[in-house]
Amino acid sequence: MKTAELEEYLKQFIVPKTEDVLLGIFQPGMTVYNQQLRALNIFYAAFETGKIKKGDRLAIIGAGVAGMSFALAG
Repeated sequence: MKTAELEEYLKQFIVPKTEDVLLGIFQPGMTVYNQQLRALNIFYAAFETGKIKKGDRLAIIGAGVAGMSFALAG
């Protein structure tokens, strides 16, 4: 994907007026697989656009499927 497309994808998950990313599970049809896939896609998009860089320290709130998948991606 191109950087501009990845930026647009990330905008769906950014908390307004912050740089925080919200994975969100309170949507219809959110399965374990969907949560893992979303977390990995968000990590990939953030890394490829430079929002996350190798060596960055991140805070992951929650140890659910999405949070653990995101943490393991790094």
